[in-house]
Amino acid sequence: MIRSFSAVMAVAGVTLLAIGCGGSDRTLVPVTGTVTYNGAAVEGAQVTFTNAGITAFDSTDAEGKFSLNTRAGDGAEPGKYTVTVRKFTEVAGPPAATEGASVSNPGPGRMAEVAAAAGEVAQPESLLPEVYGSLQTTPLRDYEVKADGANDFPLVLTDDAAPAAGESATAPAGS
Repeated sequence: MIRSFSAVMAVAGVTLLAIGCGGSDRTLVPVTGTVTYNGAAVEGAQVTFTNAGITAFDSTDAEGKFSLNTRAGDGAEPGKYTVTVRKFTEVAGPPAATEGASVSNPGPGRMAEVAAAAGEVAQPESLLPEVYGSLQTTPLRDYEVKADGANDFPLVLTDDAAPAAGESATAPAGS
């Protein structure tokens, strides 16, 4: 009886290991691309592919290239995606506190300086047309990630981002 129970538990354990406890059943495929803006590669842009709650993302390198990732691993699930692309200026933080100081206790004589700096904190500025940075306004729609074949997407951004009346705001044919 004990041997039989032990054998059943061993088989159950091996089965769980084989299928994975809590593992993802998502199929991810490689997705790459290049971001250009007015003909030039965009370094440091945040590229996000989104569909039905699934998000895949990456930042572009010096050549504007990206390779998508998800929380589950490298790649993206097959399906149609809406794409956003954002890039902002870097913003300096507030002045450094003196040794032993904190936000609640900025140190001797620094309260006025910290208060003034808090009101003067620069906001990041978009370096790309803002239309590309929102799921509601991006014209980069219906990019299809295929289970088989190449998934390399050139994302060509321009100052004339909004489609003309009657034109579709979708991915180029064949993408």
